[in-house]
Formats: sequence, structure tokens, C-alpha cells
Amino acid sequence: MSRLPDIAIPELDDFENPAVVTDPRVIREELEQLPVLNLARSIKTVIDGVRPANTQRIPARQRLRLLETYRDTVTQLYQGSEDNALRKLPLGKSGRKDIRQQMTRMLEHLGNGYKVLLQQTHQDESSDIHHTALYRALETAGLALLHAYRCYASPRKGLLREIHQLYLYARNLGIDDNEVHFERQRISNLGIGLLYRQLMLLCVSDPYRFPVNAASHVFRFLEQFAVHCKLSASESDLHPENFLIDLENDQPPWPLHLGMPREYSQYLLVFDIRDSLAYIRDRIDSRDSRDTDRLTAHMEDLLARQFRQPRRRNKHLPGNYPVQVTVGFDNIAALLDDGDAPGESWTVVNESAGGLCLQCGTDICTDLRVGELIAITPPSSPTLLATIQWMRETDGMRSTGVEVVPGKPVPASCHAEDRPKVDHKVMLMPEAPAVGLPATIVAPFTLYQPDRILHLDTGRGTFSVRCMNIVRESTLVQIFSYSDL
Repeated sequence: MSRLPDIAIPELDDFENPAVVTDPRVIREELEQLPVLNLARSIKTVIDGVRPANTQRIPARQRLRLLETYRDTVTQLYQGSEDNALRKLPLGKSGRKDIRQQMTRMLEHLGNGYKVLLQQTHQDESSDIHHTALYRALETAGLALLHAYRCYASPRKGLLREIHQLYLYARNLGIDDNEVHFERQRISNLGIGLLYRQLMLLCVSDPYRFPVNAASHVFRFLEQFAVHCKLSASESDLHPENFLIDLENDQPPWPLHLGMPREYSQYLLVFDIRDSLAYIRDRIDSRDSRDTDRLTAHMEDLLARQFRQPRRRNKHLPGNYPVQVTVGFDNIAALLDDGDAPGESWTVVNESAGGLCLQCGTDICTDLRVGELIAITPPSSPTLLATIQWMRETDGMRSTGVEVVPGKPVPASCHAEDRPKVDHKVMLMPEAPAVGLPATIVAPFTLYQPDRILHLDTGRGTFSVRCMNIVRESTLVQIFSYSDL
């Protein structure tokens, strides 16, 4: 008999609590009545049901059916709590933050239920229930990891180690690449091994740089690339393009281009992504010869960029000084026009020739998005424009990496000749010969079209331009050159 994974599992009560509902049919009827648009109430209902049920002594088959009933609802609630969906609900910043935190707790309690079932069926390691519990425990832990990434938050303590340990247990049982079935229903085609490789591929794709709402799309897309990844215990695979996974560590895969980590356990695997990288490159190279939809092309380009090993191009110098941060085109325009706009106090942690690392407490900072435009006003210095490149929340603090847009911005009102009734706030940036940039316009993502005619008003005069080439863009902001008319 293999040793159970070294993970935290809730202890069972010595008594039966008659107030805890454990009948899947009753639970299903209750969950069907949940208010779809009231996410906070629905999530609380699930937590209040799953958490006490996890400590009750329930027959294994009944426990699995109970957890599967809750899982269906959890999946729906998870999909409904994407950033773009939350912003459509009548919720403020604190309401969205509460739902994200409650989602983390709900996923943890559901995962605890599957881990209890895993321990309960340990005496029969070959049973479908045991294999299903193992797969679902890893799947739910993976969903919790994905939730952290889509919120630009650090995974909860111990989560990555739990994922490693669950995979190691499946590997020791020899079922990591087996299909998973329960009651003649196929739970997974390619099993625990593929799911684990897919999760590790997500970790190494630099998810804190993903555009808003991209993490879930990328994760689904990664399955076709994960099949080309390999997990090996051979030292011959210690190649700079690969990664090292310490199965006893609470860390993502370690990039081997940095050399070996200072400390590591005896349970090591090499995560070989070279074939996956080659597959992505081949797909990009053959794009003209196949029918490729826009989303697929975007995902391929995104992954090709993300999988490049990061190299620090500029020396980072310590900062440790306060700045005022203003968000949104309208607010930035008001700030530049008369200095009166809502802002927040952040701290510059470090700086380089290309950008800054900022930090702020999550209790006061705006719920920003990767790709967003911000204005940074240092003490007694001109205001800078910057675009957010990455974000990460850790221990109540948000760190944000930004790339500065060179030059002194001039706000303007703008409308396209083909849409005269739709006005936009944009920023005019002067030519920056030192970095090889022409004069540009910084605008919301939807404004730019090649050769489009724009009419601009700076408050001091009006003029017209033709859109030329994209210089830099994100999912929210485009910076493009122009020619005068």
C-alpha cells in the first residue's frame, strides 16, 4: 500500500450532527434554488453545506455523490466570478474583493472534501472511488491555483506543495496516465498526469503578466500543449530551457537557465517543455496555411511570448519614495489639465531605465488590471504615463510592474471621422529619439484602425491626423504613430 500524500486533511467528528444535510438529492434541490446573480449568498450557501459535511462520517460512495453535486454548482459560480462578469454586477471594489476571497475559501472546502474521501478509501487503492477522489482533489487544487492567478494573487500557503504531492501519489500508484471513471462515467480521458502537466505549464507561463480575463482561457488552451511536455527524473534532461520541480516544496517549477536552486529535496522531476515550445512555434509558422481563428492566434502569440525565459535588460535601482497614482483616461486628463483628479498614494520599490515597480496596500489600492494606463506623479517632478505589465498580491500588499511611456503627455479630446458622435480622451506623446519612438497617441484599445482619420482638440487648437502603426499595445490600451493631415 502506497503512503497517502503528505497534505492536510480535516479530521472527522466522533458524533453525527443531525443538522448537517448529506443526502445528495436534497442538496441538489437546494442548490437549484440559489440566486444566480447573488454570488456572495450562493457561495456562502455552498460553504455552509460543504464544510460541516466534510467532518461527518458518510459512506464513501454517498460522500462522492454529495461532493459531485456541490462541484457542479462550484463550477458555475467559478465561471460567473470572472473579472468581466463581476464588473457587470452592482458591486463596488470591496464587494468584488469579498467574492474573490470567498471563492478561495469555497474551493478549499470542496478540495478538503475530496481529500477526506481519498483518506477514507485508502484501503482500496484500486477502486474507482479512490482514483476519482484523487483526480478531483488535484482538479480542485488546480482551480484554486488558477483562481489565484486570475486575481493576480499569490496561491494560498501550501497549495503548490499539495498539487505536487497529489501527483506524486498518483505516480507512485502507477495511475498518473490512466483514464478516470466513476459509475461507468468517464471523469477524465487522459488522467492526472496530463492535468498536472497542464498546471505546471500554467505556472511557467508567467501568469502575473496575463491580460485581464486571460488566465482561464489560457489554461483551457494549454491542454493541447501539455501533452507534448515530459516529466523526467533523468539528469540528462537538465537543459536550460527546462524547469525543475521539487515535489516536497511549496513552489512553482524552477527555471534551469538560472542554474540549480540553493536548496532542494530528494524528490525532484525535470519538467521538459522543449517539444511543447517547438509545437507552438510550428503552429505559428504554419498559420497562413491553416484556418486559424482570432482567439487561437492570440493565444499562440501570447504563449510564445510568455515562454521566453525572462532576462533583466536594465539594472534595477532601489526607490523607496512615494508617488501619486491616477487611473483612467478621464482622470488622467483632468490631472494634466488642472491637477485635480482622484489618486492614490503608492510607493516606488525599485526603478530602471524602462519602468518602475510600485507597491500599495490592497485595502486602499484600486482593483487595477494588467494592460491599464496609469499616471504616476512623483514629488516635485512631472507626471509620467505608464502601462501595467504585471501585478501580484502578497500578504495584503500589491506589487505592480509598469513600463513608462517616454515623454510629457498632452491630453486631448478625440473622435474618429467615421464615428463623429463618439468622443475619447487620449494622450499625445512627443517624439522620443533616444529610444527610437516617433510621436504617438495613447488611446483606449478600440480607437485605432489603420489609416483611420482622427480629429483632435487639445483645448488650445484642433487638428486632424491619420493613424499609422501600432508601437505598443495591451488588451486595454494602444499606442500608435500618426501622420498630420
